[in-house]
Amino acid sequence: MPLHFCHPNTPHRKLGIPEWFVSNLMMDRALDAVVRRAKTLDRKHDIPYLAGYSKDGKTIYIDRHMPSSFRYDGRDINTDRYLILHEEVEKTLIDQLNLHYLHAHQIATRAEQAAVRRHPLARLRPLHAEIRQAHRRRAVDQSARRSRPQALS
Repeated sequence: MPLHFCHPNTPHRKLGIPEWFVSNLMMDRALDAVVRRAKTLDRKHDIPYLAGYSKDGKTIYIDRHMPSSFRYDGRDINTDRYLILHEEVEKTLIDQLNLHYLHAHQIATRAEQAAVRRHPLARLRPLHAEIRQAHRRRAVDQSARRSRPQALS
């Protein structure tokens, strides 16, 4: 799994604030922990709903046309990590808690939104809307389903 946006050197250092306190740093570290645990990321296929996971949960698929980042205010904003979070949460809720897909999807969407809102630039631009705008464009494009992976759940 890519580590270019993780904190691999200081994963569990004491932060000097209560563990229950919600902060940008704590959300960022939790997001990094989920991303680090994702086994394989595949960006070689056309994915009907922008992102998905394999039946065994070992591979996260992100549509090959979805940019892995976008530039805003001179900074690159990585979008993969938010999509990986959504797919990992959704798959875990389905497999471990036996939730129905629609319920798991709603919870995963809320987790993704919370993570995006904690981004420093989220106050300046609705980043979640930017990420999901690509999803809507892909859903309309029916011709993009030519290269769908067999293991996609």
